[in-house]
Amino acid sequence: MCDMPNNVSSPRGKLTQAQILEKAEELLVSEGFHAMSMRKVADACGISTGNLTYHFASKNELIDAIISSVFEKYGASTDPYTPTDQTASNHMNLRERISWVMWDSSQKETIALFTELWALAKHSETSHKSLQRFYKVTLKTLERSLARDYPNADDERLRSAARLIQTVAEGTVVTSAFRADRSRKQLRKDIEIFSEAVDHILSTDSGES
Repeated sequence: MCDMPNNVSSPRGKLTQAQILEKAEELLVSEGFHAMSMRKVADACGISTGNLTYHFASKNELIDAIISSVFEKYGASTDPYTPTDQTASNHMNLRERISWVMWDSSQKETIALFTELWALAKHSETSHKSLQRFYKVTLKTLERSLARDYPNADDERLRSAARLIQTVAEGTVVTSAFRADRSRKQLRKDIEIFSEAVDHILSTDSGES
């Protein structure tokens, strides 16, 4: 249950907001934006609608906060692409990053969430700007991650590789939504081939054509 704090900026208040956002994201994924209501979110948290609006004044404000929480997951404050083995080769680190991105993009929850967010961005200026900010932040996070493993790669190659990974992640969301026949074995093969291609981009000297 989401207990209400007296001070929204207190640690307990932040925890309550996190609980609300978690429930709201679950409803957005399971029911979609139009079916999700402030009443349903409040009921899911075990609080009144009035208590919910104490934290989020409107449904649009709540959606914007959900998008901001997605930032956290995908690297606005932390880097989920950091390899677990710091002694591994550049290619192995790259493969681990790409594997994380593509596996996450193929998950049912991720597919449902981004399908809703893309639809919202077409009709809501606030959501559109939030998603633009999301892509900009995650792109920079990817560039920094790649630069650590490929210090000799110039900025243009780092940007190109990061954009390519981001584009493939979006494509994986779309194809996974409509291609139930794509097996885990095929996805692993795709990850390996794509990792080799990106490694080639980052490893090739800038003077080569």
